[in-house]
Amino acid sequence: MRILPRALALPAALVLIDLVMLNGAFVTALFLRFHAYSFHDWWRNSGYSYAYLSAATNGIYLALLLYFKEVSFPRRFKPTHVLPRIAKIVLILMLATVMLLFLSHGLSRTRQVFHFSRPTLLAFWVLTFLFVSAGRFVVGILQLLLFGKGLLQRRVLLVGEGPSLEDMKLRIRFNRWFGVKIVDTVAVRPAPGDTAERIAVLHGAEAFRERIESLDVKEVLFAPPPHDLFQVFAVVEGCHAAGVKLRMVPSHLQLVISHLLLSETVPVQDRTKDDLVLKLYQVVDSRYSLDLATVAMIGAKGIPPTFGGIEHHVAHLTSRMARRGFRVVVYSRPYYTGTADRFQGVEILKLPTIRTKHLDALTHTFLASLHIIFQRVDVAHYHAQGPAVWSLLPRLFGIRTVVTVHGIDWKREKWGAIASRCLQLGELASSRFPTRTITVSRTLKRYYAGKFRKPVTYIPNGIELKEIPPADEIGKLFGLEPRSYILFVGRLVPEKGCHYLIEAFRKVDTDLKLVIAGGSSHSDEYTDSLREMAKGDERVIFLGYVYGGALDELYAHSYLYVHPSDLEGLSIALLEALSFGACVLVSDIDENIEVLCDEDTPADAWNRVPPAEGAPTGFRFRRSDREDLAAMLTLLIGNPEGVERMRKKTRHWLRDRYDWDRVTDETTRLYLEIIRK
Repeated sequence: MRILPRALALPAALVLIDLVMLNGAFVTALFLRFHAYSFHDWWRNSGYSYAYLSAATNGIYLALLLYFKEVSFPRRFKPTHVLPRIAKIVLILMLATVMLLFLSHGLSRTRQVFHFSRPTLLAFWVLTFLFVSAGRFVVGILQLLLFGKGLLQRRVLLVGEGPSLEDMKLRIRFNRWFGVKIVDTVAVRPAPGDTAERIAVLHGAEAFRERIESLDVKEVLFAPPPHDLFQVFAVVEGCHAAGVKLRMVPSHLQLVISHLLLSETVPVQDRTKDDLVLKLYQVVDSRYSLDLATVAMIGAKGIPPTFGGIEHHVAHLTSRMARRGFRVVVYSRPYYTGTADRFQGVEILKLPTIRTKHLDALTHTFLASLHIIFQRVDVAHYHAQGPAVWSLLPRLFGIRTVVTVHGIDWKREKWGAIASRCLQLGELASSRFPTRTITVSRTLKRYYAGKFRKPVTYIPNGIELKEIPPADEIGKLFGLEPRSYILFVGRLVPEKGCHYLIEAFRKVDTDLKLVIAGGSSHSDEYTDSLREMAKGDERVIFLGYVYGGALDELYAHSYLYVHPSDLEGLSIALLEALSFGACVLVSDIDENIEVLCDEDTPADAWNRVPPAEGAPTGFRFRRSDREDLAAMLTLLIGNPEGVERMRKKTRHWLRDRYDWDRVTDETTRLYLEIIRK
């Protein structure tokens, strides 16, 4: 008798509130249609017909609840999931009502049985949507309050160890609506031994069964190391003997089965692998949702990345989040990528856009913002200041929003006066509208803190250290030899400062080539001016956009990488160059300098050639100063030993400070913090 109220209270409340709201919509619609009539006369003429229709509609709605298994829905309730579920039920209810009216009209002798007008039907359906949605919110808030008081929660035993257990704990923390109370955490091993984890260790299936009975739990959440087949089948036998439900996340179960099929030994005597796999499918319940969260990425052009630092940022971040159990959706522009539906576990959703310089990002992010309102999304993550204008829209519907600021976009020279004003509005929106704001550099964090007086979170871009590739493709494709060229990589837009580099390079007496890997980004006039500037100097080579292994080789085998930008957030191209051990020369803007040194690095450390140990891990010149850039190029070309010593420091420096796994950890912690509010 103790279990009955706990198992039925919230589903019963859901059904009751749904029916109250449904009939409230019915009565309201009828009142709007017939409020000028005498109720007595109306009921005498048509009341019974409407009573029959109301009873039929209630019956249809209950049938839909059972068919869609919505009666058990409160255990999975999230406010942001209400609209899609209600829309599904009300849509079918609309069709059922129309069919019922049509059928009644056809069977009636007078052919005027229900007498529903079109405005009445429309009012009924709209009010049903609004009333039932409100009712679902009431149930959800009631459930959250009860769970917060420790009521109506299921007592469960958590079993496992290692990364799988940590993943399960993280999933439980993210799913506060799941309604479980962890009474203990244990592991099962064949014999006594030391354990580094702070969890109880049981020895064998019998000891595990006794622990279940002593704790009086009816459900076990299982997250074993995939290779630990002894623990897997000991827990399976213990749960079967105790008569409790054993649950695993589907991805964990598939990993265990894969290890079982690939193992050379069978963990249970006198059983075949097929028998054991069948037993796992029969005993383990993996038909439930315990996702970490659903995250929508908006503002990037798409994935997989080709050109664009934001796109590389989104691709690295989302692929790692997908491997950690998040459901991630990236809203992509149709022209950017040919990939159809998925990339490295991330869903790609293409929406149309108006592909012009000023409307491309604006229209695409607006459509994406409208779309996620009707999806089961926990966090909408916007990238860049312009798209941040629409970040308020999903937040109005209960969706947590995050904006990552990659740079001060309104200062970019490619924008005209009106576009800059609009981007300034985006800057204001990025500080006011979202639940949290992220900046990719400490310089941007100080800028936001000083201008808007609002705390922001600093989470930098990351980098993935790869093996240094041999110089194969650059020789075949571009005719380049290792250490025979100076490299620039980036979009050919004014704020990247490529014109400074070409002018300075032409003043340097050297046999090295200047290789420019990049192309136009709504900046054809500027790109043409660069080619005109380099005309007559065969040392300057324009390669266009370069991707994949060829780009890796360009970074790894350059003599010097030059990053002369006037404006940055935190350049991924600069981080990539450093990750391949390139010696870099950068303009002395704060965003570039913070990549190469710590905040306490003395000013005179920059003047040492060859460089001393430690920071900085590159060289600098005065921003926009062509003469100083030419002087530094001459100095470094004449000092190959110093360049080589600098090259050896860079990868170790990056490994300690810029790592995508660390970036992903900090981002997911931020998601957890705002979701649980």
